[in-house]
Amino acid sequence: MLKLKYILNDLVEYAYADDPRLPRYKRFYVEYLKKKLKTKNGDYREDNHHLRIFTEGREDVAVLKTSIHELSHHVDFMQRNHTNHDSRFYAVYRKLLYAALDMELIRKQDYFNCIKDSRDANKVTKMLEEYQPKKTGYKKGLKRVCVKKAYEIRGALKQKGYTYNSYDKSWEKEIESQRQPEEESFLISIGAEYVINDALHLTF
Repeated sequence: MLKLKYILNDLVEYAYADDPRLPRYKRFYVEYLKKKLKTKNGDYREDNHHLRIFTEGREDVAVLKTSIHELSHHVDFMQRNHTNHDSRFYAVYRKLLYAALDMELIRKQDYFNCIKDSRDANKVTKMLEEYQPKKTGYKKGLKRVCVKKAYEIRGALKQKGYTYNSYDKSWEKEIESQRQPEEESFLISIGAEYVINDALHLTF
């Protein structure tokens, strides 16, 4: 999903703002697939920097957890040209996890709840216990507008800055909170079916 790719880019940028390799860390492709595999929830291909995240039957927080895990493999690979579940990998994971908590992409307790059955539950639990919050104000005061069943009005939406989300088959846009009444008036005038949430309200 395009919006989530942007959010993961923001996550890397916050975590590695002072790292000269940052442009390399942001060179990845992420694909969210509505399917379920018995053996894994996601994977990372080193040859083309492709993250695949499987979403079927999983809660949003679990999908985000897998996204952070696979993104950690990518950053780890870009740092040393290989990746595995060793101490170097978990150092990257810790950095990205703390960044996600600072940005309030995820709540600490929710993360605790979704790692109970993970093979690395003990390691990640220790990370969470040692976490010290640093608030960033990420996307504070922003709303995300989502318009569905918009084929007939797609031209009007595009002119107003909406972009198409092929995963959800919807048109999306972020606005400042104070502009919500104005945006709703526009959407009502074109007969749009819409939902407005906080910009950090992530759904998969």
